[in-house]
Amino acid sequence: MSVEVSTSASADFVTFVFDTGSLGPAGPPLGELLAAEPPFTYASSGLPLELDGQHAIQVRMSNMSLYNDVGEPTYTGERDIKAAYPALKQVVMYDESEGYAGWYIGYDGPGCVDLARDGTDVVVTIAH
Repeated sequence: MSVEVSTSASADFVTFVFDTGSLGPAGPPLGELLAAEPPFTYASSGLPLELDGQHAIQVRMSNMSLYNDVGEPTYTGERDIKAAYPALKQVVMYDESEGYAGWYIGYDGPGCVDLARDGTDVVVTIAH
């Protein structure tokens, strides 16, 4: 799995990219989009988490393979991604346990937020 952030003339994107090696026996991961309210914390420790942006959403994915067949983590990327896009400001992993991965996404503006699947990838779109 990897996380990519990008922008276009009308929206910012957070794409959770899953290759075939990160797919579990139950199929591709499932994403859930939730509103998030402060205070934000890291799930495993309960420690406070600072998040840039006027608004926040929570993306929680289930059905995850957190380790491959030889015990290596399937996600080794950044856990705190800063962005200076029109809407998207920050993406932070707050949880990674028991088949779940959770991310907070901080953004500015009144844009509509959408969660969709593109093949095996999960894409969050924030309009601006």
